[in-house]
Amino acid sequence: MNLSRLLCCVLLLISPVSFAASKSELIDHFIDKTGMADMVATYPEQIQAQMDDDASTPSEQAIQKRVLTSLLGAYSEEQSVNYLRAYIHEHTTEAELTQMLNWLNSDLGQAIVAAELETTTEAGQQKLMAYIGQFEENPPAPARMEQVKQLLMSSHMLELAINMLNQTVVGVSKSFNLARPEAERLSDTEMDIYIAELQSHLAEQVLPILQQQIVLTCFFTYQSFSDEQMQQYVAFIGSDIGQRYTMLSYAVVHAFTETLADGMAQLQATYLRAVQI
Repeated sequence: MNLSRLLCCVLLLISPVSFAASKSELIDHFIDKTGMADMVATYPEQIQAQMDDDASTPSEQAIQKRVLTSLLGAYSEEQSVNYLRAYIHEHTTEAELTQMLNWLNSDLGQAIVAAELETTTEAGQQKLMAYIGQFEENPPAPARMEQVKQLLMSSHMLELAINMLNQTVVGVSKSFNLARPEAERLSDTEMDIYIAELQSHLAEQVLPILQQQIVLTCFFTYQSFSDEQMQQYVAFIGSDIGQRYTMLSYAVVHAFTETLADGMAQLQATYLRAVQI
């Protein structure tokens, strides 16, 4: 998938809320403030773009296109948001959600999220590409380089991006396999080997690109913030609640893969009915 868009999903997760609000209300506020619903809505487009760029053989591309079209056609945004809610409910407390929302509703929190969301748009992506093209000629000041380094270390952004990519690879690969007609399907052992080889390839070929993309996207996304604002953001991300906030980025991939699995089950049922007819 487009690595800069994947990265933006990680970046995005890095009026004060009343303690009287129910946990479900806090979760809905959190999803709204972070833009998570939009993320899971656009995830299928990112997978589709990756498949379009895939350098597989024509026969493999035909299979991928057929299976992917069916899977994404069965993808439910509503169900995906339900999985988001369930994941956040299981992995946070009301007190944690309240603290996270207080940050998101602060002036700096709103400005940070707005900048991160802007980077995920088509216009933002075009600006990012232009920024990268001029980066060597106009590098950031040493102080900003140090702040971005601190942010990357505190947020564990690279590890999160790699884990999100691996989870997506596993979920999509298994869904692809199980959505195929039974005669074309890999066994569990064959599937494990295939996924291991694919992940090894990603580690060798994609990891260096991902590392570079992370750094450049950070410089671009936060270029308008002052050094003082960046230090405040780094301090938040490095705090206990900031670490919990960052880890919730997994909710997006979880919601996508679970919804994809539901679509896969639908397809299997369709195939079975077709065979029986």
